[in-house]
Amino acid sequence: MDYLQLVPAAWRLRFPDATEREFIDYYNVTTINAIRISLAVGVILYAAFGLLDLNSLPVTTSTAWFYRFSVGCPAIFIALLFSYITPLRGLLQVVMTVMCIVAGLALVLIVRQSQPTELAYDHYYVGVIIIMMFTGSWVRLRFWHALAAHTVIIGAYFILVSHARHLAVDRHLIVNNTVFLLAAYFVASLTGYIFEVDSRIGFLQWKTIEAEKNTSNLQREEITVQAQQLAETIGVLKDTQAQLVQREKMAALGELTAGVAHEIQNPLNFVKNFAEVSREMLEEMQQSLANEHLTEPGTATVQALLRDLGNMQQKIGQHSQRADAIVKGMLEHSRSTGGNRQPTDLNRLAEEALRLSYHNRQLQEPAFTANLATDFDPHVGLVSVASTDIQRVLLNLLGNAFYSVSHKKQRLGAAFTPQVKVATKRRGKGVEIRVRDNGAGMSKEVLQKLFQPFFTTKPPGEGTGLGLSISHDIITSGHGGAISATSQSGEYAEFCITLPAM
Repeated sequence: MDYLQLVPAAWRLRFPDATEREFIDYYNVTTINAIRISLAVGVILYAAFGLLDLNSLPVTTSTAWFYRFSVGCPAIFIALLFSYITPLRGLLQVVMTVMCIVAGLALVLIVRQSQPTELAYDHYYVGVIIIMMFTGSWVRLRFWHALAAHTVIIGAYFILVSHARHLAVDRHLIVNNTVFLLAAYFVASLTGYIFEVDSRIGFLQWKTIEAEKNTSNLQREEITVQAQQLAETIGVLKDTQAQLVQREKMAALGELTAGVAHEIQNPLNFVKNFAEVSREMLEEMQQSLANEHLTEPGTATVQALLRDLGNMQQKIGQHSQRADAIVKGMLEHSRSTGGNRQPTDLNRLAEEALRLSYHNRQLQEPAFTANLATDFDPHVGLVSVASTDIQRVLLNLLGNAFYSVSHKKQRLGAAFTPQVKVATKRRGKGVEIRVRDNGAGMSKEVLQKLFQPFFTTKPPGEGTGLGLSISHDIITSGHGGAISATSQSGEYAEFCITLPAM
């Protein structure tokens, strides 16, 4: 609720019922100390003016003291005592209204009983003014209560004092007293009104502050609860993340194990089979050699077995080398994030890798030729990399490129001209290395599996399927970069390496 919307009601001295009851309780609590001090000062001053009676009322002193000390002072003192009765504090305004009336009437009666020869006869109306001013301000009597009390006192003064005096004799005195009393009545009423309006606006401000505090406390509690829930959620997420990481590790380990088992099992099967056949052939040779007189057919049989045995040994060697290559590739895979980084000229490194890979292909296939193209950006400059690892990646990509264009050349003959291109480019805070060939290209299915361990499109025995997987780990994990591939089957393949620049 916006309590400041009730400011107009404060000027009307009336809030809605529930808010009005809250204001009365607020007013009684916040003004109680001021009321007690004012009443204590009031009873002292009211009694102290009794000393003035000795000079101002020499004839009617006893009568004046009766009204002052038997009526006025007890009324103020009773109101002071009543302020300490907490359960009845809601009636304090009524009690103080009655007190104001009683003390004022007592003073009016003192003036009424005074003699024309006494000083109080002309001047004690000032006491009525003091009472109205005092109750309209210090005593914190609320406006309507103060207005009622002041009206009763003024009315009693005019009835008991002014009406009883002789108009012809006391006309100037009556007019003078009436003007001052009415002015005091107006000022006291206006003061009381302003005091109460100020109290009501202060009450609205207090309620607004309390509402904001409550809202702030609720928000703080909600934030605390949300923080606890967030902490719990983060804890659950961390546990879940740890479980997912563990599952991912286990899945990767299972995939790696399956790949290793599949890739190594094939050459081992060959080794096992060829070894079994070699053993059988040796047994046949032993039986043939047991015959001391070998005939020409027997000699031919032994020679044939020896030739077959040599072929078996050659196959065993080949498949053993393949198994060895797979194991070495796995070891390289596990070390793919290592290497010391140093400022390296990527353009020179890429050019050296291109020439070296082309030379290696020509050693394997002397008749092979291809167009080599380069497009090196001079702004690439030096880049902090592990040069040996990056060279290994480039050699792998270029080796695959030359392999692809070589086989396409064998298939298409003179109608096809192999071309391999290497380009570099600086882009913002990174550098790119692109390797492109116009070979057989790759399908979408191949592109999706390209960087998986042990995946290869080469025939059995020509590849381990670890080259691109190792290259991916070197670029991503080892250098914080990225590697991707685009291709169109039968047209081209292009690999893009992105590395952070220095």
